[in-house]
Amino acid sequence: MRFQRLNPGSPLRRTRLGFQLSLAAAAAVVWGSPPLWTQYHLVRARSELKNRDVDRALAHLRHAGLFDAENAERRFLLARAARRQGQMEAMHAHLERAARLGYDREALRREEVLLRAQAGLLSQAEPHLSSLLRDPRGDAPEICEVFVDAYFAAYRFENAFTLLDGWEADFPKDPQPHVFRGLYHEHGGRAAEAAASYRRALELAPQRVDVRERLARQLMTLHEYDAAAEAFRICLARRPDNPDVRAGWAACLEAMGRTGEARRVFEDVLASHPDHYDARLALARLDHASEHASQALARLAALCRERPTNTEARYLLARCLHAEGQIEAAKPHFQFAAEARLRMAEVPRLQQQVRSNPNDVELRYRIGATLIEYDVPEHGAAWLHSVLQIDPHHRPTHAALARYYASIGQEDAAERHRRLTADPEKDP
Repeated sequence: MRFQRLNPGSPLRRTRLGFQLSLAAAAAVVWGSPPLWTQYHLVRARSELKNRDVDRALAHLRHAGLFDAENAERRFLLARAARRQGQMEAMHAHLERAARLGYDREALRREEVLLRAQAGLLSQAEPHLSSLLRDPRGDAPEICEVFVDAYFAAYRFENAFTLLDGWEADFPKDPQPHVFRGLYHEHGGRAAEAAASYRRALELAPQRVDVRERLARQLMTLHEYDAAAEAFRICLARRPDNPDVRAGWAACLEAMGRTGEARRVFEDVLASHPDHYDARLALARLDHASEHASQALARLAALCRERPTNTEARYLLARCLHAEGQIEAAKPHFQFAAEARLRMAEVPRLQQQVRSNPNDVELRYRIGATLIEYDVPEHGAAWLHSVLQIDPHHRPTHAALARYYASIGQEDAAERHRRLTADPEKDP
């Protein structure tokens, strides 16, 4: 039997049209109503925050704001997104607004605890951890993530791994515990273990570009350049304008011997981000490799002024000065690079010892002092502050922090630590 085409004016046609218009009107009423659209976007925003995609969450929160800008839950979720981005002033503003709009006071209190933990105020936040986990209100991964991150920042590895183990057991499909394990191995110089952790995280969350980029860099350390190149290609497809991803891809090309392509990508990065340190250092490296020492010198002099503890920049500067016949000028840079390699080689072993002896202040002090002098000063300062969490009157630590803060122009902090060096019984 063939279906008969209906005449537009027939009764049956008019009935069907009327029914379709009624459905469309009903849909417009339901889906077009502000409360339902607001709830839809708030649900999606909360889901994206759980997936650690702040940008997507904020997009849904903006859409929700078109219908109900002063929704209390929207303000609360904006506060959580701001905390994830480290925008503490914005977070406080959104939390205060959520409170005035009548949002659940207990939820606001719990978010304040997470804020304190994220800000490194563990002495204020940690007493609340057990109660938060006994009644997580669906936020157990969020709570674990904030506290594990805070424990790592304070180099309290035993606390971090105790929490990580429980988190992974209770939420086996959450990639973040594996990301944290990868970070731990990466900073300990264990590239193979870090790569394995990042691969496990990507099995659970293949959309995580940040994790894939970290995997790519560990693969380069392991000289697995083909696999690293594939990882960078995937990252580039999703973040084509990210300068770090583009510089990483260029470094991979350089390692594979494709130096002409690498140079073009590095130069392209600098065209849009002229202060990008890694791209500038890479071009100096390429200039040196192509025996353009004088051209490399101009870049390296500026790079070493910006980061005098960057071992690669100092060593390349020494090589270029030597190539230009400036033998005496090259000597202190050669000496620094040699000392840095010796001292930094000890750091992974010392970090392993800290995990077994978490309250050993001398171990922590040695790591912090080494990193300040020969690697990333900010990381060294964090290690030194972890000493003061255990022994607030440790004089060598106060002396080292006084020098560090003076070097970065924070004279008030430097003077505070100088006073504590002279009189360690004062309350820091």
